[in-house]
Amino acid sequence: MRNSERTSWQDISACSPEVKCYWSQWNCLVLKDDLLYRTFENDDGTESKIRLIVLKSKVSEVLRQLHNSASGGHFGITKTLPKVREWFYWQTVKMM
Repeated sequence: MRNSERTSWQDISACSPEVKCYWSQWNCLVLKDDLLYRTFENDDGTESKIRLIVLKSKVSEVLRQLHNSASGGHFGITKTLPKVREWFYWQTVKMM
C-alpha cells in the first residue's frame, strides 16, 4: 500500500478472506498517517467519507470501547452499531 502499487492476485490468492476483501477494494483505500481507511461516496458522488479499517483481530476491542465509552453509554447494539459504522469499517461490519 505504501508504494501505491496493487499487489497481483497471484501474490494474495493464498491469503485470508480479509486480505482478499481489501485487495478487491484497492481503489477505495487511503493510507493517512500510517493508518488505512476506506472511502465511501454518496450515491450522487457529492461527498466522500472515510472510515478507519479495523483488523479482524481488533473488532471486539473496538466494539467494547465504543459500548463502554461515555458517548456509548451502554446503550446496547441498536445505538452502538450506528456509531461503529460512522467511524470504522471491516469486512463484515455491514452484516452486523
